[in-house]
Amino acid sequence: MLKISKLLTIFALLLLTVALQAQISRSAGTTVSSSRSSSSTGNRTNNFQGDTNQNPGGDTDTLPKGIIYETNIVPDSTLINSVNIFHFAPLSIKIIGHWHPMLNPAGLQLNDKIHSFNDDYYLNTGNVGQACYSLMPKLLPQTDFRYGPSIIEGYGRNPLTLNMYQTERPFTSLKYESSAEKEYQLEVIHTQNITQLWNFSLHYNLINSEGLYTNQKTKNNYFDATTNYFSKNLRYIVKGGVIWQKLNILENGGITSDSLFTNDIQTNRAGMPVNLYNAYTDFNTLTLFAQQSFSLAHQPGKVIKTDTLWIRRAADSLPDSTGKSFVTDSFNVHYDTTIYNPHIFNLGAFVHNINFSRNKHNYTDPGLSGNIEAYPAFFGDSTALLDSSCVYTLENSLHWTNDIYNDFQFHNPLKFYFGIKHTAIGIRDIEKYTTLSLLKPFARATISTKHFLLSGGAETVLADGYKNGDYAFTANLLWQPDSNNRVNIFAALSGNDPDYIYYDYFSNVIRWDINDYNKIHTQKIGISYNWHGWLELTSTLSNVANNVWLGLDFRPVQTDKKAVLSQTVLKSNLAWGIVHWQSFNLLQFSSDDEVFRLPRFSAKHSIFVELKLFRQALLLQTGFDLRYNTLFYADAYSPFLGAFYQQQEYKVGNTLWTDFFVSGQIKHAILYAKLLHINTLLEKNPSYFMIPHYPGQDFTVQWGVIWRFFD
Repeated sequence: MLKISKLLTIFALLLLTVALQAQISRSAGTTVSSSRSSSSTGNRTNNFQGDTNQNPGGDTDTLPKGIIYETNIVPDSTLINSVNIFHFAPLSIKIIGHWHPMLNPAGLQLNDKIHSFNDDYYLNTGNVGQACYSLMPKLLPQTDFRYGPSIIEGYGRNPLTLNMYQTERPFTSLKYESSAEKEYQLEVIHTQNITQLWNFSLHYNLINSEGLYTNQKTKNNYFDATTNYFSKNLRYIVKGGVIWQKLNILENGGITSDSLFTNDIQTNRAGMPVNLYNAYTDFNTLTLFAQQSFSLAHQPGKVIKTDTLWIRRAADSLPDSTGKSFVTDSFNVHYDTTIYNPHIFNLGAFVHNINFSRNKHNYTDPGLSGNIEAYPAFFGDSTALLDSSCVYTLENSLHWTNDIYNDFQFHNPLKFYFGIKHTAIGIRDIEKYTTLSLLKPFARATISTKHFLLSGGAETVLADGYKNGDYAFTANLLWQPDSNNRVNIFAALSGNDPDYIYYDYFSNVIRWDINDYNKIHTQKIGISYNWHGWLELTSTLSNVANNVWLGLDFRPVQTDKKAVLSQTVLKSNLAWGIVHWQSFNLLQFSSDDEVFRLPRFSAKHSIFVELKLFRQALLLQTGFDLRYNTLFYADAYSPFLGAFYQQQEYKVGNTLWTDFFVSGQIKHAILYAKLLHINTLLEKNPSYFMIPHYPGQDFTVQWGVIWRFFD
């Protein structure tokens, strides 16, 4: 039933937003400017500000520093720029891009990670932290071993997504979030340098949500720790870390009757019948990784005692909180006074990467209390269900590269990478233990001038059986005539065996053992254009043959058809005076809707007003977040398989998800509140299913606080 008090709250907030916009618009201009030049600068996905210089084709090299990238420094630059953040790159021994924590509320209202501006679009089973899948297939080469598509990809962590740090002072970030629906999240980050060039960091995240429906609770724990060390002469470098994730997800299999929901017959969500009442899934993952590198050639010496470790960036000369002028952000490293001349052809560096991972998946349904039709069959004991699998992988790679010099010291126009990678795999199910061994040689080269960068790579797999003969070729051409325009053309050609789960699966509910697959062949080309950092347009065309998926009977299906998938993404980050607009738009066309079942159009938009009040002591932002996708046959979810499968009975989509938020920053504290899915208050016949039989979030209220310490 519609509550008048809730409506009054919504309308009051809407009127407040309109009034604030009208009041400020009288004095605000209409000149279009990049939101990078305002205090809302940064990536709203992780709430950090940075200029990482990474191109969308996947090549991590940077262009020569003949091109200067402007960076605007926000207040308290001394504190913010004392914390340098970067990602781990297995092929690179350098820090090729870094950024700083941003004291700005923009993006914090996007509390659910899968709904943030993360260059992707996910659907889930209706509760934060639960199974999700992407509506934007990447179609990247899969020469490395993969057990199967990850249903926790949107929430999980891996070495490539972790943040590493180098700090001049300790940094701590605390976050707490709660809601009216018995949901809370806790996040703690701490990092500091033990010595000038040796850092460690700790990160813990807890997601706990009861959910609206019976047996829908989520309790997910994430912990990671990283460290990195650079010797004073930069010849020896080590980076590494540990990732532990424990996800406990109650599985209700969706509601039993969609009409009870769509006809608004059962308004008490907790009392609505579901398919499973006691089932639950546990994911337990552990990852250990490390990289060591030793350079046989010295860094270029200079007749000074200090130089900078990272690429210097131009910056406006603005006073910071100490009253001093700040021009460049840098991190000091001591050098000796001997002069070493850099060379294109040098002795290079040897790099060793090691990665161990253990991934456990357990599904349990004690007593089978629920809809027995949720399971296709039973083998053995049918009074209880316990399916489990555990996958162990140990990866070792060794490669050589001549890309050892920091670009600000010496730009190497010709870079090479040669290496080999060995992967040992162990797979345990309820019946047997299987071992695999893969050997992958790889090579890559990059040629660059002041405005162009051309790179290409090749790799193949040597194995006894599974994945033997997998291959991938990639190429990338980047043209950057100036700091405001960038064009990137990329291509990939690959052939790979399907994920291992499609070959062999054994449980007491469903089983298969299939070995006659053809390789999946993919040809992909794309072009991307970035203008002023405000707009980015990317278009790709992929031709895929022999694709594989799970069919209606939960079993693997391989088609002999070829399908062409066209994907176009338009991203914007704009500001008109006090009004800011950030958007992600995805347009997709498939030549065969059986091979790729995707919505034609998907979008995320965030429109908000930014005000500085009380003598600029308060930075206030208020506005709307919107998500939408067109109708399509979304994949259904199988809890016992822990996977999504194709269905052709139910279409979902054509729902507008509208959230209203208010967030404010006072010094280093950020407070925010959000009204989720406010348009549900006006719907008499709700139809907002995320995937078949799993309704999305009803209207609720969330709030949270983030406090960051630089000391």
